Amino acid sequence: MDFHDYYRILGVDRDASPREIREAYESLVKKYHPDRNPGNEEAAKRAKWVNIAYDVLSDEEQRREYDRQTGANPHTDDKKRRERDQRAGASSPARDRKRRQSDERLESVLRPTRLDEIAGQGRIVENLRILIEAAKARHEPLDHVLFYGPPELDKTTFAHVISNEMEVNIRVTAGPSVRRADDLAVILTHLREGDILFIDEIHRLSRAVEEVLYPTMEDFALDIVIGKGPSAKNVRLHLPRFTVIGATTRLALLTAPLRSRFGAVYRLDFYDPDAMREIVRRAAVLLTTPIDDDGIEEIARRARGTPRVALRLLKRVRDFAEVCADGVITGEIAFEALSFLVNHDNSE
Repeated sequence: MDFHDYYRILGVDRDASPREIREAYESLVKKYHPDRNPGNEEAAKRAKWVNIAYDVLSDEEQRREYDRQTGANPHTDDKKRRERDQRAGASSPARDRKRRQSDERLESVLRPTRLDEIAGQGRIVENLRILIEAAKARHEPLDHVLFYGPPELDKTTFAHVISNEMEVNIRVTAGPSVRRADDLAVILTHLREGDILFIDEIHRLSRAVEEVLYPTMEDFALDIVIGKGPSAKNVRLHLPRFTVIGATTRLALLTAPLRSRFGAVYRLDFYDPDAMREIVRRAAVLLTTPIDDDGIEEIARRARGTPRVALRLLKRVRDFAEVCADGVITGEIAFEALSFLVNHDNSE
């Protein structure tokens, strides 16, 4: 493998869409997972470079800079991507935006809201149940929690479920959005007793922001400097006790001091087949979509152990069944619909 060509590492073309890059990454992460390759140094090396390649190519600015440094023409690549989008039926940005918003609203309905509704991740669910019940019995905020693992494994969903179980408010942000210590200070001063602050991609917090976050997680205090020069003075603001829930796909990029502030750290793995079938069955009920066991099996099998992919496939198969069949998803209809989608993607 050429470890200098990130596109070749992921097995995609230079004009690959973000979705193709993400799907290739998910497939390779699962293939080279340490649990599947115990003691295999070559697999560990490949997994490392797969993560590095995805980290660059999944970020639009980093990808553009990488293309420029490696001699690719970013304008030509952008033109090719626009042409691929048009052939896929994305006739306008407005239509894409409207469809994304519709899918996001639908996914929010399909996501679990309570621990009892979560299929799979059994050990983590039970650990969280004990953690939550103990905190509620003591009338204390939950200890800080960190989730890590491959992308699209419901880290955000777990944060919202915890918020519902604790019956508190949740404030959602992301590492790249908190650029300065002032940004974090604004967020922290608006939190109330017991609230949850969910930080997605927490590994992308700057060091300056981390330095502010440390005392707030330990002492629930925010140190600020008022004034400048010799007259400047340090003031400590006492904050209500709150919970930080962090999520990351790159645990190794978290600094040791930040990791040590989390009282509970959980790794999310790909969901097993039984859990995937239950996720598809539950979503079909919520969508009031008739589906038989063979249809559930076919969709669950194609989802690569990822709930979000399963929900996406179910929605597309539902559309196919309503237009090209009698609205009932059978194993045959699911296979035909998914084959149609694959052939359509390959024809681009």
